[in-house]
Amino acid sequence: MKKKILKVLGMGLSVYFVAFLAFILDLDGKALFYLYEPIVTKHFDDMPRKDMTKMPYEMNKYPKYDDQI
Repeated sequence: MKKKILKVLGMGLSVYFVAFLAFILDLDGKALFYLYEPIVTKHFDDMPRKDMTKMPYEMNKYPKYDDQI
């Protein structure tokens, strides 16, 4: 019984220590930056987009409001 309690306590302390190291060393942020961001950046950089600079600008497209002179 004592061995089981010590084993569970040791496992809990180990998990706590690993979580503490991940927090102190910012391992989750580094994993996102070095592993996840390049994948997402490549995916979204390859998406086709409409060129907003070639859209015509229409001055009279919107209705005239009462507060405008």
